[in-house]
Amino acid sequence: MKKRSIILEDNDVIRNLIADVLRNRGHEVFDFPNPAFCMAYLKNCQCPQENACADFIFTDIIMPEMTGLEFIEQQKNKGCKTRFFCIISSAWNEEYENFARRFGCKTFKKPLDIIEFIDWVGKCEKLIPEDRKLNDHILIKKSC
Repeated sequence: MKKRSIILEDNDVIRNLIADVLRNRGHEVFDFPNPAFCMAYLKNCQCPQENACADFIFTDIIMPEMTGLEFIEQQKNKGCKTRFFCIISSAWNEEYENFARRFGCKTFKKPLDIIEFIDWVGKCEKLIPEDRKLNDHILIKKSC
């Protein structure tokens, strides 16, 4: 069973690193330099079906047009069924940490400890049921 991940990161090097790690683990990856380009945002995803559109959403905090925190809050408020949210940033402060806790997000500091990251992803992958189905209604990728 292929896992699906969405990455929101404006730093090309970090976005590509995370995407490569996940693809090497067998993930189908959709990555965006701006949360406003993500198909879940563009299609105004309301998660109308019982299945999530992705297993993981990874985001930075400070990005163009909206923060990763705003994106997560918006998706959660619309009923997003993605199980694992992860915030990777160098901009941590008490407000951001409280947000991450409130929304149940895993947090990592930049520079990213790739071994710790891979370990967390692996633990999460084991929690995904083999028979889970993903919602494909947002997979038509719009260009920037």
